Amino acid sequence: MALALSPHLNYDDVLDKGIRDNKVETGISETARNLKEEFDTTEAHYEKPITRTTLRTRFYNLAATWEHETMHLSDIHKKSLHPAYQEIIGMGEDALPFIFEEFKKATRDWFWALNAITGIDPIPKDVRGDKEAMARIWLEWGRTHGYVR
Repeated sequence: MALALSPHLNYDDVLDKGIRDNKVETGISETARNLKEEFDTTEAHYEKPITRTTLRTRFYNLAATWEHETMHLSDIHKKSLHPAYQEIIGMGEDALPFIFEEFKKATRDWFWALNAITGIDPIPKDVRGDKEAMARIWLEWGRTHGYVR
């Protein structure tokens, strides 16, 4: 299938006309297309500063968003499903030192995230509901496993 190319078309216009679906034969090689995709990905990351922030900044920005947008909620299940909280969970073990740092300042609803990230629940049944005791147990777990300084 031939494509009538105008001198006014740019690379993206050509791609939009069927190059990506391999419906059009042009002088653009697979390597050139791959380079273009890599460039586009790099450009997208450059335009999103979140990809260039430190883990600490990312965590605290997400935590502040989560706290601000869920402060009116009392249901921990609803709070835990908030996108910022879920993104913190998605940080995995990288988030643990910051969560434990938060526990040192004040007891907040980080228990769900700790369970999700670590895959364990060190809280005995007789302590459940006592946030201060639960925080102490998790802080001890964090010290034992090298997440708390």
